[in-house]
Amino acid sequence: MNKIFALALVCLIGLCTLTSCNKEKALTRRLNGTWDIANVKYKATITVPPGLEVPLEGTATNGGYFKFDCKTMRNDFKISFNTQATSLLGQPVPSIPINIEQLDNTWRNTIDSLLITHTGATGNDYKYLILKNERKAQQIQSSFELKDIPQIPNSTIQISKVNLDFTFDLVFRKGS
Repeated sequence: MNKIFALALVCLIGLCTLTSCNKEKALTRRLNGTWDIANVKYKATITVPPGLEVPLEGTATNGGYFKFDCKTMRNDFKISFNTQATSLLGQPVPSIPINIEQLDNTWRNTIDSLLITHTGATGNDYKYLILKNERKAQQIQSSFELKDIPQIPNSTIQISKVNLDFTFDLVFRKGS
């Protein structure tokens, strides 16, 4: 009886592992191509001297793209949008440009996550949680600190640090 139970348990674990691998491979194939960032929902904290933290929250459209090649496991992406205007200590703060472009990255995925590693000098890892996985639509989420600090156009306010939480709605680009 114990041998039958042990054999059944091993078969169940093997089946679960096989199913998991199949789902990962299916997601890898599904991501192949170019995905436009249709919508960006963001929460950010900018730090300005002398250490004041200013929260920013908003949405943007047409925020860039992600391009995946499942044969070479290479990736390019560009995240580009402007934050919504806000105020700081009673002073108006115009929108802040957010521009992140990383070309020739490597990538891998699990069933519910995506890891993009920049192969250049920075070697940054960008980790994304996959919230929605559909044939023509994906929703991914990430948090990271910007390495290249944007500056506020036409302002004397200097930003010293930017932490961002993103949720991207991706739409598959036809013909890619």
